[in-house]
Amino acid sequence: MKPFSFRLDRLLLLRTHSERAQAGELARASRRQEEHRVALDAASARLEEAARQLAPQAGAVHPAGTLHHLGLTVAVVNEAVQRAAAALREADAQVDSARASFQQARQDRRTLERIRE
Repeated sequence: MKPFSFRLDRLLLLRTHSERAQAGELARASRRQEEHRVALDAASARLEEAARQLAPQAGAVHPAGTLHHLGLTVAVVNEAVQRAAAALREADAQVDSARASFQQARQDRRTLERIRE
């Protein structure tokens, strides 16, 4: 009797490489997502600090120019928070896309392994 020869070995190897590449892309997307999350947290902390400085304090009198500049600072920092939040949403979408691609690559490889078995 002739030994079993799986003729799709090359395809299985390609699917395995594809799965590894997708896993790498998912890892990179996850790192970018975490970087954006850290940036958003830092921007939010800066906004809280700027808002705290702008809040009226008992007995403190600030010149109008100082209050105006603090208000401008709060506006700029708020814009930075909005940009950081948008970047995080984009990174979340990229992670979801990379995860779906990885799962598809994994399923393709497992299908060939089941056929081989």
